[in-house]
This record gives sequence, C-alpha cells and structure tokens, in this order.
Amino acid sequence: MGTSVTLEDVISPENFDDAVSAVRSLAMCMTSERNYPQFKVPSIALKVGNHLMSCCGILKGKAIRNKDSCLEKRAADFKHLYVLEWAAKVSSHARCSINERKQRVPELLPCTADLQRLCTYQKQMMECMTKELDKDPSPHNWLNLAEQTLTKLTVFNKRRGGEASRILVSDFINRPEWHEGCMDEFQASLTPLEKHLCSRMKMVKVVGKMRRSVPVLLTADVVAAMNLLVKHRSTINIPEANPFLFARPYAGSLAHLQAWDCLHKIAQRASLKNGEHKTT
Repeated sequence: MGTSVTLEDVISPENFDDAVSAVRSLAMCMTSERNYPQFKVPSIALKVGNHLMSCCGILKGKAIRNKDSCLEKRAADFKHLYVLEWAAKVSSHARCSINERKQRVPELLPCTADLQRLCTYQKQMMECMTKELDKDPSPHNWLNLAEQTLTKLTVFNKRRGGEASRILVSDFINRPEWHEGCMDEFQASLTPLEKHLCSRMKMVKVVGKMRRSVPVLLTADVVAAMNLLVKHRSTINIPEANPFLFARPYAGSLAHLQAWDCLHKIAQRASLKNGEHKTT
C-alpha cells in the first residue's frame, strides 16, 4: 500500500491484515516474558479499532447513496473480518495489557484526615469568596469562587469531574423542583436522615457518559454560590455564547473550567499531606 491512501483503500478485506499490522506497530506490540503479545500503548489499539468500525459505517453509507454494490460488499466483508479476528489479534491483548499495568500500580487512596481538612477548607473559603464576589464582582473573584464551587460539587457527589464542569447555565436555572414531584410512597421509604437531606438539598441533572442523565446534588452553600456566579456573568464580560456555568472568565472564551485542575490547585492551597491522591 502506498504512502497516500483513501478510506476505500483501507476498508477493504484484502487490506485487513495490513490494518492489523499498522495498529500493532502504532501500539508498540512486543512479545512478553510469558510469550504472548503485549502492547506498550494499548489505548491506541482500542481507539483505532473503534474508529475502523466507524469508518466501515461511513463507507457503507457512501456505497448505499451511490448504489455501489461492490463498495458496499467490501465494507461488509471488512467488518465481517473485524468481527472474526480483531479481538484475537488486537483488542483482547490490548485489554490484558491495560489490566496488567493496573495490577502493577499501587492504588493510593486519600486519607481521612486530608478529606476532613479539604471539607473544612472548602466550607471556609466558600463563605469568604461568596462575600468577596458579592462585594467586588471582578474576574479574579469570580474565578476563585467558580473553582471552589466546582471542586466541592465534584468531591461531594463523587462524580467524574467532567460531568460537574459541563453543567450548563440552563441546566441550573431550569432545574426541576424534584421535592414537589416525590410520591408519598417514595417519601415513606426514606429514613429520617434521608428525609432531612432531601429537604435541604437541590438537584440538577446533567449529561454524563454515553449521554446518560446524571443527578448532581447541590448543598445550600453551592446553590448560593452558583446563583452568584450566574448573576455576575455579564458583569465580568463572559460571552453570552458560552453556555457553561463554570465558564472560563477570559475574553472570548467559550470553554469551561477543568475539574481536575481546580481540585489539584485547591488541594495544594489546603496544604493536604497527600493531595496528589485526589482524582476526579
């Protein structure tokens, strides 16, 4: 195969083995001490495999539109080979490589003292920064409160950082009052503690992994902080086109803050002993 190829060249049954060899080379396949294939970069092998299946679909769609039965058959034959052989030649070894790598790395968890210190620090700083932003709505104060709020949301809900960081302004403003929709049967199933928590907290649903709806609980101080962040968006010139509640307060930016960056930064400010063990 030449150096310049098209999608039709790759998605062809006679070139399936070349595609396998190329992926194994990209993922740095080698023979392990136990004499089986092992990948240095297994994630590449898995991602390229998924993309190849997407390319099969694209090519088949093109063939159907152009009424090209020959091209459609090539795409179908390539997919059939993929189903028969890809796992044995690539993906199963890539997943084993990932699992073996995880087994060699010790799982370091944050200690209880660090979690308590982080919670105390967040509570104090949320109160302080809420007052500062209300008094002086500057980009600096807005960013400080946004980072603290995003970090507390992530830690409190034990969610993926990306889910909290991608909350939209519309998600928060238009959140349903779920307490009003609770059925009597549901209320009767709750313990007194659970009923107390339900009465104190709000909830917003965001889009999570695989576009599933993910509930995020909001404590009273987080709700107050988020209301203030929404209130002062225009004051610090966040573009109206930026839909994210935790927007980057920079001119023209349409991006959002990254939860991991915020958590890492605040863990350092809180002087945690093992702050590097905090992940999102």
